[in-house]
Amino acid sequence: MKSLTGVLVALLALLHYEIWLAPGGVMSFFRVRGELAAETQINQQWQQRNQALIADIQALKNGNQAIEAHARADLGMIKPGEVLYQLP
Repeated sequence: MKSLTGVLVALLALLHYEIWLAPGGVMSFFRVRGELAAETQINQQWQQRNQALIADIQALKNGNQAIEAHARADLGMIKPGEVLYQLP
């Protein structure tokens, strides 16, 4: 009877190892779930950036206002008759 109990305890310990610690077990599930959450957040950030770029491209295609705004901000261009003041 004692040997049967020992075998059953060993089998139970082996099953717990397989469930909790082995590759494909619960611990690996939680690790993969955390990695998935991190990658999902990164993907959302890239999607927001892509949407902003798409909106910028559409604005540049549809009118001169966006082109003028970029030229003023990035290149410091001014219209004839305007005076540009740069403060340190």
